[in-house]
Amino acid sequence: MRTTLALLLVSLFVYAGSAMATETKQTQAEQAKWLVKSLSSHMLEIKESKDHRENIGKAQIVSDGKYTKGQARESKFILAPGESFQGPSDHHSSSNLTMVAIDSKGLKLSYEMRFDHRSFGKDLITIDKGTIVLPLNSVPHKSALSVSGQPSKLSKSDIFGQFETLRKEIPEAKTISEQNGVSIPDAKGVYYTCTRLASVANSLKLTSKEDALATLSYLEDDDYKLRFIAATALCTTFKTHPHGLSMSDVEERKSPRHAKLVEIYRAAIEKHFTAK
Repeated sequence: MRTTLALLLVSLFVYAGSAMATETKQTQAEQAKWLVKSLSSHMLEIKESKDHRENIGKAQIVSDGKYTKGQARESKFILAPGESFQGPSDHHSSSNLTMVAIDSKGLKLSYEMRFDHRSFGKDLITIDKGTIVLPLNSVPHKSALSVSGQPSKLSKSDIFGQFETLRKEIPEAKTISEQNGVSIPDAKGVYYTCTRLASVANSLKLTSKEDALATLSYLEDDDYKLRFIAATALCTTFKTHPHGLSMSDVEERKSPRHAKLVEIYRAAIEKHFTAK
């Protein structure tokens, strides 16, 4: 009897452990093209260091702060073969890049990017590894970007202008996190991840009542992605939903819950700017 009970307990333990196990999927160079594009946008200078004899064969790098080295998160650093630096990370993703070599053809890096899908309801962690080459001195100057890191056309003060620009084009994902997760379609059936749209929404600065009310008007737009951006920007600015937005409230424009969402935002806007 004791033996049977012991075997049963062991079986239950093994089954429970296997049920909770997270699947890990490894891929090869799936994110390479995106990573080259991201690095080219955020690394302002890449060249072979010749300042001192001990630095020959090393890379001299200046970043806009998205890619950094060490615990001090240095944005200007010397990189030797075998040394690593890191990309932007959050609780979903991380990236680590290691120098292989530098020559006239460019800076050769090996990389490992991890993404945790569990926050999006999928019991999976993906790990992508590969090797890339970045050409030397081939990156745009920081002045080509706005302070937020978005293309300068998003820095307009006119909120309607910003939304109409976003109707035509959404800025590219800046991190691997913005490439993964739940996606929603726009009016043309093109899908965008909510993390990517949320990043865009967070770049909108609703500093006046006029900006806030203009953003509120986009909750009635035919384009779902613009409704999502508007709802997220308002939620972030006025702290209306501490436990998160309901996607159905944004999606279903004719529902009572959508109407209630609009009223919540309208009241929050009035309270915020009246208090000032």
